[in-house]
Amino acid sequence: MYCLCKDGIAESQLQKNIDFACGSGADCGPILQNGPCFSPNSVNDHCSYAVNSYFQRQSPSGADCNFSGTTTLSPNPPASAAGSCVYQSTAGNNGTPWNTTSSTPGPIGPMGGEPDHNSAPTLCKPTLIFLILTIFFSSL
Repeated sequence: MYCLCKDGIAESQLQKNIDFACGSGADCGPILQNGPCFSPNSVNDHCSYAVNSYFQRQSPSGADCNFSGTTTLSPNPPASAAGSCVYQSTAGNNGTPWNTTSSTPGPIGPMGGEPDHNSAPTLCKPTLIFLILTIFFSSL
């Protein structure tokens, strides 16, 4: 299954979906300029690739395909993606993940269903302690 952005959604909402997915573990490298999934260069196509990547990576942890109702599950990959663009899909018939070449990117839903676009990134305690100690010892 592929998680795809719906048509007819405001570009500002699609951009929020891209920002959330790319900032939360999606592999968004392929939709960067000169990447294999950059074309077609549209917000909807980039949104679909970003949220699909997020969904495929996070669904084992409970993520679903629901970005405030702006995405949908599809048994088929998007039709508009470039031939060199590969979309990851959920498990195939034998229960293992498989990749397929598709023409359009697919969106992904965050864990719990609704993205929180206003939340700030958090640091885990070991990272925070390391940063504090680094600053402390560099000032000596």
